[in-house]
Amino acid sequence: MRTFIIDTQYLENYGDSNSTCYWKSKGGDSYKVTVPEGSRARNHAVAEIVQKLIVNSCGVEYITSITEVE
Repeated sequence: MRTFIIDTQYLENYGDSNSTCYWKSKGGDSYKVTVPEGSRARNHAVAEIVQKLIVNSCGVEYITSITEVE
């Protein structure tokens, strides 16, 4: 098994409409993901986290770093 720490950043849109956007950083999260060994283990870990990320007109969460841990 391989374990990864995936850090994210969350941005919130404070704009008054879809045409006027004002994005502000509002924190983020760290996810610890353990996946089976393999040449695509990193991709597998990212795929598990992407399902949990927030993406809409009011906010977006994106991955800032991926670190493999022992």
